[in-house]
Amino acid sequence: MDGKTERFAKAIYETVVTESVQSYKDMFNNMEISSDTDDYSRQAVTLFRSLSKDDQSIFMRIIEQTIIDDVSHVCGIVDGTSTLTNCDIEPKLLLDSEETDELLQEMFLAHIEEEDLNP
Repeated sequence: MDGKTERFAKAIYETVVTESVQSYKDMFNNMEISSDTDDYSRQAVTLFRSLSKDDQSIFMRIIEQTIIDDVSHVCGIVDGTSTLTNCDIEPKLLLDSEETDELLQEMFLAHIEEEDLNP
């Protein structure tokens, strides 16, 4: 396995998935609704807070899985294992000038499996 690609995939998980989920949790649990709060945020927080604790947990797992799915898809696009609809541009991802050998998506998903991080 490519060490740089593996480290990069783990860093993507930590930065995008873990930090994003925590940001959502903080927003849903701690945001104070005021007259300055935009409609979308007000509606999202109100919906979340109207749920039971069990349903809030499920809701957060859905958000986490959605983030994982989207990041995985983007990893596949940039490492060349997935294609874009109606686009014939072929991306190539380099990490410190080294190719990822089409392993970024695989490494990202392997990290989730190996660390039992599925929501």
